Amino acid sequence: MLSNQTISAIQDAIRKAVDHVPHDDDFEVMTDLHLQINADTCTLTIADDNNTVIAQATVGELADIDLDTQLSQLVTPITTLLHHMADQGQFANTHIAKPFAFVLEDKDSETIDDLYVVDDDDTIYIPGTLLQGIDQELDDFLEHLMTD
Repeated sequence: MLSNQTISAIQDAIRKAVDHVPHDDDFEVMTDLHLQINADTCTLTIADDNNTVIAQATVGELADIDLDTQLSQLVTPITTLLHHMADQGQFANTHIAKPFAFVLEDKDSETIDDLYVVDDDDTIYIPGTLLQGIDQELDDFLEHLMTD
């Protein structure tokens, strides 16, 4: 469980990232905000689609997390925070094209989880692992087709 101080630091970084997006029409459309955690430096970094860092927070509590085995344990508290922020309307008037997502990534920029998708009310989003394992299932299916 993350402390209130850690949650507050993460919330501030998310606010900063969302507020960072320019208000002009020349800005390239952003589709996701990418969250990466570095336990060595105790930082949460939020980047745009071009891997440009737009917000960063130092979170000492991250030093206690083994990212190779425990990164997925951060999904629930950060997702809960994002839901709370959305319920407060903090993503309603952003200048980011909807839908956009907050994506938790590992140090190699591989997606761990889509934490939260911001969109208008007409989009249905099913969180979790709906497509987990689809790669293996497709590989097995193609292998079966090739052997027949």
